[in-house]
Amino acid sequence: MSDPPTVTPNGITPEAPPPDPAPVTAATTAPKPRKIFRSSCHCKKHVFTCDLPEVFPVSDCNCSFCQKEGALWVMAGVKSNGLTWEKGSPHSMSTYVPFPKKPGDKDELVSYFCPSCGIMLFANREKDGEDVVPVGVNARALEDLDTWTVGKVERRLNDGKNEGTPYVPKVADDVTFEDVKEDEKVHNCSCHCGAVTFKVKTHPIDEWWTGNECNCSYCSRAGVTWVYPGVGNLKYSAGAITKEELAGTYLFHIKRNLHRFCKICGVNVTETDLNEGDSSPNIRCVDGLDIHKQKLEYSNGKAD
Repeated sequence: MSDPPTVTPNGITPEAPPPDPAPVTAATTAPKPRKIFRSSCHCKKHVFTCDLPEVFPVSDCNCSFCQKEGALWVMAGVKSNGLTWEKGSPHSMSTYVPFPKKPGDKDELVSYFCPSCGIMLFANREKDGEDVVPVGVNARALEDLDTWTVGKVERRLNDGKNEGTPYVPKVADDVTFEDVKEDEKVHNCSCHCGAVTFKVKTHPIDEWWTGNECNCSYCSRAGVTWVYPGVGNLKYSAGAITKEELAGTYLFHIKRNLHRFCKICGVNVTETDLNEGDSSPNIRCVDGLDIHKQKLEYSNGKAD
C-alpha cells in the first residue's frame, strides 16, 4: 500500500514534493525592503501609519466573520500601541468580538471598525484589554494599494472555517415573498452578529449570478461583492434598518448610493440606489455561500 498523500496546512495536496530549498546566500538573507503604509477608513476619521514589508502576501480567511467582513490580513509586526495615529485612536473606534471567549480561552479576537463609515481597519487578540500578539491590519484599507492585485496574485487562503464552535446565522423568519418562480430562490442574509437580517429573491446566487467587485474608494475598503436582483427583491427583517442602534448608513461622492452596515459587528450588508430605489445585497452576507467558489467580475469604479 502506498503512503498517504502529503497535505499542506491549508488543506491542499501538492501534486509533487517541493523542490530542495535554495542555498542560503547573502541575497536570500538580506532584509526585505520596507515601506511606511497609511491606513484609513473612508471618512478619514481614523488614520494611522505602520511599517510593513514593501511587498507582502495577504491572508484570506474563510471563517464565518472574515467571509462576511471581506478583510485581507497582513501582520503589522507591532501591537496596536505601536501604530502611529494621525487621526482618531483605537478608543474612538467601535469594537466587535466575533467569537466570544469560552472557558479555558486565554484571549479573544477583537475587530476595530469606524462607527461613522463602517470600515474595519485592524483586529488583534486581547487578554484583559491588552494586546497579546501583533495586530492584523486590513490590507484593503491601506492607501495606494491595488487590492485587486493583492487579492488575485498574492493571496494565501487561511482555513479558519472549521475552527471553534460552528457558526449558526440568524434567519429573517418574518420576511416572506409571494410568487417565487421555479427558477428563483429566496436567500437568507445576515451580518455576522445577526442584528441586521434580510432576504433576497433571485436566481440561485451560487449557480446563476456573477458577483461584482468594485474598486471605488469605498467598496475596495469594505471588501463587498454585489449582485443586483432588481427593485422589490430585497426585504429587511422588522426593525433591522429602522432601529438606529442596529444599522448605520453612509453616503459619499454624489450621495446617490446609500451603504448600510451593522453598527454592532461592522459588516457591510446592502447598497441602495436612491435614484432607482433598488437595493443590492453584499453576497458575502448570503448564508451558506462560499465566496471563494463564487464567480466574480470586476468593475472599475475608481475611474467614475
